[in-house]
Amino acid sequence: MKIDRLDHLVLTVTDIDVTVAFYTRVLGFDVVTFGEGRKALTFGRQKLNLHQLGKEFEPKAETPTPGAIDLCLIASTPLDEVMGELQALGIAIEEGPVERTGATGPIRSVYLRDPDQNLIEISNYPARDQSEFLTRGIASRDDAARTGVYHSAADVHNDITERLEHLRTDQDTP
Repeated sequence: MKIDRLDHLVLTVTDIDVTVAFYTRVLGFDVVTFGEGRKALTFGRQKLNLHQLGKEFEPKAETPTPGAIDLCLIASTPLDEVMGELQALGIAIEEGPVERTGATGPIRSVYLRDPDQNLIEISNYPARDQSEFLTRGIASRDDAARTGVYHSAADVHNDITERLEHLRTDQDTP
């Protein structure tokens, strides 16, 4: 058997409306309604289905419990800006910024709590080498969020200009 990816997670909460308000206002998630009025939070290609404590859908976890989740979210927004946005919204940063290890390498993270006291880690992967960025064809914030690679348009422009100049110089040399 080979598993390709995670499709969704189920988050058991004490109040779906409060959870939706937090995740949409603070983290910029979208809310979707599906089935018979069920709610889910989405971002990128990810989905968190919401179950109201005591009204879970079957089958369910053995012991569905609000506040038992620890999520690590990769942001394309630089961590310093994330911290400023959290501060402006009055959201307490529990810890950070700190260096941690993500699924594909080192990350820099801050931690906060949602209304059910789930631990939310917001992280950035460090900018990788410009050549990797260009050879992989990553040019948008969506791609950056997906891959953990982010460079400004000015950085990309400068790198392309330098590479073109290098190619011109190589062609002029006999």
